[in-house]
Amino acid sequence: MNTTVGNDEKMGSKKKSVLKRTWSWFRSINWIDPINRWKLLLVLIIAFFGIAFSTYGALAVTSTQSFCNTCHEMAPENVTHYSTTHSELKCVKCHIEPGLPQTMKGKVMALKEVYRHVTRTQPNPIHVKHEVRDVVCLRCHSENRDVTPTGDLIVAHDKHVNKDISCVTCHSGIAHAKVVERGLNTNDLFDYWEMENAEALVTLDYVRPNMGTCIECHQQYNEG
Repeated sequence: MNTTVGNDEKMGSKKKSVLKRTWSWFRSINWIDPINRWKLLLVLIIAFFGIAFSTYGALAVTSTQSFCNTCHEMAPENVTHYSTTHSELKCVKCHIEPGLPQTMKGKVMALKEVYRHVTRTQPNPIHVKHEVRDVVCLRCHSENRDVTPTGDLIVAHDKHVNKDISCVTCHSGIAHAKVVERGLNTNDLFDYWEMENAEALVTLDYVRPNMGTCIECHQQYNEG
């Protein structure tokens, strides 16, 4: 016990002595000399760009589809995403709101998911707790649309937006075919989510808006 305490004290004093010697060395430099000032400026510039490029590289790598699909538990989201009309979009396009602050916040929050993956403590089934907000959808889509892409239904999108009806109320299956609602993203089903099974698992009934949703919502609205 005494030996351990002694070792800790030695390590602590050693760290302090290193910091003390470094600070003493820094103070001993003749900062009146312009050459030393230029050297310091050069070091600071190199350090700044090193940190900036490292941060940018980390953001770029963690925003790729291949990184998001690395985790085994993301198999349902991976297969459904590649099988729908949003397959050309990166995950972060929909799951992180526009802007650098929101991007940094999203990356920090994602560290929790990395921890759960490493420690195997993911909830079962896995589901996104925060809703995809309209600001994300409106980056690509216009709220002034009246005709759907299929041309078989007229919907005044702007009126729904003005009534604070979120896009995912009607389009909840547009990117992942409602795997959460269908209960198909549990631990025992991850191995079934392969691209060869996509046609059977991802059907238009779960991707396109359901008329039942429209009827239910409008009925509640009419009844006050």
